[in-house]
Amino acid sequence: MQVYKTRRTTVYFVYAHAHVFTMAARVVQLLTVAVSLTSLLPPCSSRPLDQRHQRLEILLQKGVGAADSSEILCHLCEAAVALIQEYLEEGGSVDDMFPVLEPLCVFFLNQSFGYYGPYMCPGVIHSYGPVLFYVLAERTLDPLELCQFVRLCNETQEPTHTLPLLSPSLLKQSSETHSVSTGSSRNVLSSANTTGTRAQPFSRRRRRESIQRPTGAGREGVSRSEDVIMFLHLSDIHLDRQYSEGSPSLCNLYLCCRSWYNGTAPAGHYGNYKCDLPLVTLDVVVETIASLDPQPDFIIYTGDNSPHDLWNETWASQFEATDYLVSYLAEKLPHTPIYPALGNHESYPESEYIGTLPQYQELTKRMAEYWQKGATLPQSAVETIAEGGYYTLLISDGLRLVSFNSDYGYFLNLYTLLNGQNPNVARQQTWITDTLELAEKAGEKVVMIAHIPPGDPGNTLREYDEFYLNLTKRFRDTIVGHLFGHTHHDEFKLIQDQEGVYGTVLVSPSVTPRGRSNPSFRLFTSGPFLLPPPGLPAVPSQLTLANEQAGRGVKPKMELAYSTSDLYHLPDLSPSSWASLVERFSQFPDLVSEYRYNKYGQSSSHDRSCDSQCLRETICTITNVVNSERKKCIDG
Repeated sequence: MQVYKTRRTTVYFVYAHAHVFTMAARVVQLLTVAVSLTSLLPPCSSRPLDQRHQRLEILLQKGVGAADSSEILCHLCEAAVALIQEYLEEGGSVDDMFPVLEPLCVFFLNQSFGYYGPYMCPGVIHSYGPVLFYVLAERTLDPLELCQFVRLCNETQEPTHTLPLLSPSLLKQSSETHSVSTGSSRNVLSSANTTGTRAQPFSRRRRRESIQRPTGAGREGVSRSEDVIMFLHLSDIHLDRQYSEGSPSLCNLYLCCRSWYNGTAPAGHYGNYKCDLPLVTLDVVVETIASLDPQPDFIIYTGDNSPHDLWNETWASQFEATDYLVSYLAEKLPHTPIYPALGNHESYPESEYIGTLPQYQELTKRMAEYWQKGATLPQSAVETIAEGGYYTLLISDGLRLVSFNSDYGYFLNLYTLLNGQNPNVARQQTWITDTLELAEKAGEKVVMIAHIPPGDPGNTLREYDEFYLNLTKRFRDTIVGHLFGHTHHDEFKLIQDQEGVYGTVLVSPSVTPRGRSNPSFRLFTSGPFLLPPPGLPAVPSQLTLANEQAGRGVKPKMELAYSTSDLYHLPDLSPSSWASLVERFSQFPDLVSEYRYNKYGQSSSHDRSCDSQCLRETICTITNVVNSERKKCIDG
């Protein structure tokens, strides 16, 4: 039994795993939490004590009769939110609330994840507490609504936050909409003004005789020349420069492998599947990229720079993590432009972002400064990055990149509860649609990049998913690529509805091994407009083997993991080709096993077998870019 003291009372929590709770244990826990909560109500409250206690007791009594531990967490969440609202009405602060938030945080982290809350909770509360207080002060919420939003309470439907969708007028399709020019295109979006001295976007396509171009028809109406573009997709590096070989990889914290932690299972020289990326392994990855022949024409990097030590973060540490990593990549790859997207781990606290507050305006201004170290960006791009973390530029004649800020679609971003009253959300969506309309008129093709993919199971808002579905449907003849990261997995999703398939989201595996995947990146070869199969997703030798060989002075090498065209027999990356692969999943179970093996970076720590329920979930996840539709598909 662990004992944690507050300033006014003592709270006892029985440390037991959720599934072995007894009813007696639940009653004891909830009654002791009730004592803590009710005793910590604002002493200056003008409300009668009985009324204030009754508000919490109703919520807590629900938990006493809860059927399982998930219901306990739900009702404790409701009680905590109700208490915070009480404090806000009385002018309370996060510091005032700390005595009750700490034991609740400790209880939640232990019962949900097995983490040692006393170490993590002070930092977590002081980081995320102000965000929660701000949201509750700006919008009136029922405690249940907020707890459903953060997935601590079950919900009958996805939460709605009045996120504006595409105007119906933009969905009208005329004959002009589908006419595609394959000749030279006017650069109507570019700016002649550039800043910085970084590598320039390549202006001519180079013939690459050493690369075998894929055969087969591309997107309807698009011709393919013999010229080939090669580019690389990196995502989720999560560099941890405090990673320490021999430190515990099992430490009951959200992130381990640091020398001052207590625990077991010593971390290897080149990394551990439960920890973030050591610098020595990033060296291996970047050295591999630098040795590629021919060199990639550019690199897409879809964000997430800092490690997962969320309880230690500050604005200074987050800025420093991005500055260091961008500078490192620019130094090691000086001749290759690097085009980034904003990850959810770039902000403080991680995953929280709202462009209307000064601290987040400073974030995007810093990104505009740092990102110019990796590529020469048009002045127009620098300005929109500083404004909201999004930009566009021509990366080749007729091929445009659009990088947008996906933080407004992430459920862990509590500020998205204010999306309906946040003008920056609509501003970015308008900018995206205007940019695509201009590209369409100019006959350009567009590659969309962002961090968080639409339809990421349980992680994206319905409005975000539907916006991207409608966007792709409207501009399906203009957008030729959808590149994302965030999940740490090598996977894809079909962007479709009952009327057809309009595009394919390609999610790059992570460079960090955290999440039980081998560090990976993805290499593409393409014709002038269509993106053919992603060739050469690459991984180093299995981390376990690499760590074993490190003691003998053997340095791991990046190895070819697979070729999409060879493994899946895809003639191109057209939506119809990916859809045909999904159809074959139902017929050939071994093909699904291969997909799952590659999805997790060919890590032996994941089971590649897949029963009928697994197959159903796999196909439903791939074929539904809107999460609510995915749930319906799985439930049958």
